[in-house]
Amino acid sequence: AHVVGRRQPRTHHCGSIFPPRLRASLTMMQLKSSLAWLLTSAGAVAALAAQNYSFTAVPKDVSFEGFSGQFREYHSQKSNVYGHLVTVPLGIFAFASLVNAATRSTSVTAYLAALYVASLMDHVPLEILALCVGTMALLLAAARMAKLSLTTSVGCLLLAYAGQELVHYTAFEETYAQSYSNAGSEWASLFLEHCYFLLPLCFDAVTPFSQQNIHGTEYTYASASMLAVRDHFYWLLPLCLLVAGNYFIDSDAGFAPAFVEKRRMLHCNMGAPEERQALASIRAWAMSHNPPKDISSHWWYTDLDKENKSAFDSLVGCDTIMNMFYAKFQPEQYVVEPLPGMNEVYVTGPVKKRSSDTVFYTEHIDGPWGLYPFASVYRCIVGMDDNDAVTTHFPVSEFKLAAKTGDVLAFDFNREVHYITRDEQGRTEQDGYRVVLKFHYCMYPKSMTILGKFLGLLNVGYNMLFRALFLATISPDSVVSKIGAFFVVFVTELVNAMWLYVGPHNALYVVACALIARTFNSYDIFLALTSFVHYCRYIGTYYSRRDINYGNFKRDVLFFKTIAVTQLVGLYVLNFFNADAPAMCMSVSVSMIIVGYMISALATKALGMNYTYFGIELGKCEPKWVSDFPYGVIPHPMITGQLFAMTGMLLNSNFTQKYVWLVPIHMLMYTVHMCQEIFDVHAGHYPAKVKEE
Repeated sequence: AHVVGRRQPRTHHCGSIFPPRLRASLTMMQLKSSLAWLLTSAGAVAALAAQNYSFTAVPKDVSFEGFSGQFREYHSQKSNVYGHLVTVPLGIFAFASLVNAATRSTSVTAYLAALYVASLMDHVPLEILALCVGTMALLLAAARMAKLSLTTSVGCLLLAYAGQELVHYTAFEETYAQSYSNAGSEWASLFLEHCYFLLPLCFDAVTPFSQQNIHGTEYTYASASMLAVRDHFYWLLPLCLLVAGNYFIDSDAGFAPAFVEKRRMLHCNMGAPEERQALASIRAWAMSHNPPKDISSHWWYTDLDKENKSAFDSLVGCDTIMNMFYAKFQPEQYVVEPLPGMNEVYVTGPVKKRSSDTVFYTEHIDGPWGLYPFASVYRCIVGMDDNDAVTTHFPVSEFKLAAKTGDVLAFDFNREVHYITRDEQGRTEQDGYRVVLKFHYCMYPKSMTILGKFLGLLNVGYNMLFRALFLATISPDSVVSKIGAFFVVFVTELVNAMWLYVGPHNALYVVACALIARTFNSYDIFLALTSFVHYCRYIGTYYSRRDINYGNFKRDVLFFKTIAVTQLVGLYVLNFFNADAPAMCMSVSVSMIIVGYMISALATKALGMNYTYFGIELGKCEPKWVSDFPYGVIPHPMITGQLFAMTGMLLNSNFTQKYVWLVPIHMLMYTVHMCQEIFDVHAGHYPAKVKEE
């Protein structure tokens, strides 16, 4: 993962982000600023969420056609209309830039724009709506690239307003606002309606659609099904973003479980003389405090003296570590920000009794925020001595390493399962201690500053609270401390099981599919979204091969294949007894299903789990020749058996009539993957073990 020769990153300093006060990770000013951004975003979304009102609280019974007729009366000159097509987009661009600058993010602007466009569906013809969507997308992209300051954004906003007044003046036409300037108490609502419809009104005044409408041709408005989607847009969009954000968490990731998942555990080594000198200085400082040998010891970054704080800072922001992260989080897309409020010096001794210290020898995940979207917090374990006794294992990424001097193991604090083992025969330093540094970084897209900052706050707060509990139970003597120690270990094992066998993000995806299907009263939606995920992972993983997160791949395809096959067989059984086909035909159908799945199961048994799931192709297993039945008798028996079973399902006419698309798509996906294997279609990457053969 260590990439050499990349663009040299700017050095990061621990103290530039989080001060020592309360060992937290934000100054009070930054904390207030972050909370202000969150409140601004939440307030804006809450104000838009009422379904009886549109983006600016415009009632749904407002007629766009009536409004557009009045608007055209004040915009009959072409120079005026075309001038508005400059000033109005400029105003929207300025407003988007203003929000971006105020929130230091582009995600709030994008979300508000999506809400605005969705609310227009009630009032605006589809022809005009399409133009509005395209224009908003271009303006948001321009605002993101321009990165205007607050002052410049306000200046552009004033320029847009002045320009709009100027085009009216030069066209010798009154402004539409003058028509309701004496409306009294109704002026405010009329002004909001005017602003709300301004962009679509400009397109209406200049497009051929308006002329057709004048001559009697009706506009095309959103259908009932489109409006049904829109009516649930206010919670569907956040839900879809939450699900997508749990998969799109680095530069290699996709937006759904169907995409290939790359390994996220990173490794490099700090070998520069100044880096080794800084490591030696910090280790000497820790040993000068005479840590006990029977339990672990911890010192926060803020506990260090001035000299060793400087050494610590130089290591946190060194090029070796930052280049390692930039290989996974492209600097053009992501911010990599240190979290000093979590950083520490950690010294271990042998475990003598069951306590919360036992948790490190148990498969576990460090943090609870594994479902936080789009952003990640990474922990780096930095070795400081030649210690072979303690090895850190990553069972999902299938990687292990005894971190010796300069070794850096980086992993997702909230998502990566790991544990340590101790070999009493392993080599240790003469003093018998194992000393490591723990660095922490928050990675988030540059367009989602608020989201990233808040994740940093959550992790620092959790780390402090959990560390307090950990220290209280590390040597349990009282009943309360023993219960606390048991609680820490029990919860750790429970969460670990969820990550090993299901994946909380996969469970979230399935729940989201169920909610969407229930909302639109269509089981077919759930069936379609959950039946073919594993095929996409098969095809994509076989093709890609490089740096695959093998443990997650096996977990995910087994999880989604179980859901798919359960539904397929369940629907077949539910429609079996009411089938119109002759009894003989149904007997043949059942026999084909049983035989087909038995052949597939025997093929899986003959290969073993790792060989079944591309162990050779991904370099996880040594190539070997398999001749056990059904291999050597039936070509590609695993897929052939399942295709044979699905062909039997087609004989159940009642089943195929209700779900005419289901079995054919299953068979098509399997056939595509079988052809991929037969012709060995992949990206050209050969793992080391395959090359040796």
